[in-house]
Amino acid sequence: MCGKGQVKPMQCTYCGRDIPDDAVWCPYCGAEQTPPDETTPPDGWQDENIPVGDWDDEADPPPDNTWVDDPPVPGWEDDTPYEPAPEDQDAPRSKALLIAIFAALGVALIVLLIALNVKPKPKDPAAAVTPVVTATAQPSAAPTPSAAPTPTPTPTPKPADGGYILPDSATRRLTQADVVGLTWEQCCLARNEIYARHGRIFQTKQIAAYFEAQSWYHGTVPGTSFDSNTLSPIEHANIDFLAGYENATWGHAYSYT
Repeated sequence: MCGKGQVKPMQCTYCGRDIPDDAVWCPYCGAEQTPPDETTPPDGWQDENIPVGDWDDEADPPPDNTWVDDPPVPGWEDDTPYEPAPEDQDAPRSKALLIAIFAALGVALIVLLIALNVKPKPKDPAAAVTPVVTATAQPSAAPTPSAAPTPTPTPTPKPADGGYILPDSATRRLTQADVVGLTWEQCCLARNEIYARHGRIFQTKQIAAYFEAQSWYHGTVPGTSFDSNTLSPIEHANIDFLAGYENATWGHAYSYT
């Protein structure tokens, strides 16, 4: 109970409890105390030299500026001195982590700006790859088989003196000089001329027509019954010689088609 002229003790600015006048920290809540301004009296207090009206504690209610202790803060012990909370040991780590994150973001931003400002170099048109055109092989035409040469019919040769192509083919052996200059057909007729002298009848129309036009020819022996033994050895040799000359010169004996 405060009376007239009583000086109110210093109180904590946070929890409102009485604390020593020279206290820097509240021993109850640990709040830091701010020293009051000595030139300005606290609200609700009057100087001791200024008289105030007497009042009865029991008869009159206390004035509005009378100090009333606040109820104690739940969870606080009156006699427990304040102990500052220990510093968070993870605070430096968190601060270092934040600094590293911001540094990484800054580096990424710088790299992004550099990449946006770098313009790609124009491509050198000379270095452009020229497409290679591959020529498509055209299918070659299949070679047309050439037909075997067909002997061109030549006019029926006129017989030499006496109506013979080789007049002495029955009396002497022929030589290369005797046949040089003869055509393929003439060689064939000269070979059959040896048979015609012995009266053989020919089945090939062209050969038969040729010898029937000769005055010396008389066909009496059919070809199927003709006996080659009637020929002399010289005639046999000349027949073989003429046939060999045809094969060597034209590839085979002459034939009428």
